[in-house]
Amino acid sequence: IYVEANRILWATNTFSFSDGVTLKDFMKTRNAHQKRLIHNLRFEMMHVNYKEEKEWNSALNMALVRSLTGLQTLRLQITYEIEKDIWDTTKDHFVQQNSEFEGLRKLSILPLTSAEVVIRTSSDPFASFPRASWHKGLWQQPEMDECAKQIRQLLLNPQGADIYAQRQAELK
Repeated sequence: IYVEANRILWATNTFSFSDGVTLKDFMKTRNAHQKRLIHNLRFEMMHVNYKEEKEWNSALNMALVRSLTGLQTLRLQITYEIEKDIWDTTKDHFVQQNSEFEGLRKLSILPLTSAEVVIRTSSDPFASFPRASWHKGLWQQPEMDECAKQIRQLLLNPQGADIYAQRQAELK
């Protein structure tokens, strides 16, 4: 009964994390079999400063990603702010080259079957740069939806592992 119940616990629940440190600590206490059985993860990622970016990228290291071979569904809610004019000039390569998304790029090596991505801006006026510094305005919902679409395509790409390996080789 324990073996059967253990499999059900890890395979049917959605494990949800709102910061990289908690994800890293949780995964450190899981054995390899438990990690392989995890089918569903949900991340609420705040990318409003360098500290949070670093925590997520550290948590989503290749050793962890490679151990999540059973992962099928990933749900992401990303809080991210960028000036509209910066998005307009970088959107063609934003997800592929932006350091904030390095951890997510690693996840593209997994054979995910479902990825839900929602991007929003912070409702906290002090979460990022003071609003007065956004001289040309923040990106709006159409731009956030386009970025979410790019992330979803990255995560669900059947050639994700090859693309990631090629990108790493180019960086050397």
